[in-house]
Amino acid sequence: PKIENKNINKAIKETSNLIITYKGKPINSFYHGSNGGISAKANESWKINDYPYFNPMIDGLDSLKKSFKLPIKNEDILNKFFELSNEKFYGNDHYLFRWEKMISAETIQNSLIKSELLEDKSDLMDLNILERGSSGRVTKLEIKFHNFEKSTFIVKDDIRRILSFLPSNLFTINKLNDNFWLFKGGGFGHGVGLSQSGAIEMAELGFTYEQILKHYYQGTKIKKIEILS
Repeated sequence: PKIENKNINKAIKETSNLIITYKGKPINSFYHGSNGGISAKANESWKINDYPYFNPMIDGLDSLKKSFKLPIKNEDILNKFFELSNEKFYGNDHYLFRWEKMISAETIQNSLIKSELLEDKSDLMDLNILERGSSGRVTKLEIKFHNFEKSTFIVKDDIRRILSFLPSNLFTINKLNDNFWLFKGGGFGHGVGLSQSGAIEMAELGFTYEQILKHYYQGTKIKKIEILS
């Protein structure tokens, strides 16, 4: 049976013919599940040019923005960010707002074999984060093996695609022993644009849809378009 939600129908009707624009042109309105408390630039997540309306931004109360300055340059700063009080962030009740995963060498190797970056199982030696974007997201990861001179490098969206056990690229790595690594992270998805869990909480706090959209798509305007028949 077809179930209609009156609130959804009302929202569709009230926003009919409205589009988000930047300097008069329609935007790429990317969105994701949870940004883990900080949004990403587009070229941190993908191999594309940046957009001026996507900038790293702490997604929470003004008091939080005053107490924590961007960019997040290293693991120590990111770990301190993860420890900040959750109730100040928008969307912190998302089930992957903060996450920890203990991952085995075998799991990592299976992911690499599946993606054809590794032919056979090998002794994994280390994982090194080589580069981070200004939101703290990992943009280049090195994987080293005992019996190979050359390392394997994974960048940007390939990290999450290949190592599919990672909910996001916003993480730190702690080597527990030769067989296990602890990934500690935040968020679910690429982190660019609108955070669905953040937008829901902002709406519950009384922000209008215009305020929410301008919060996530910085410097944009909402314009009415005429339908051509």
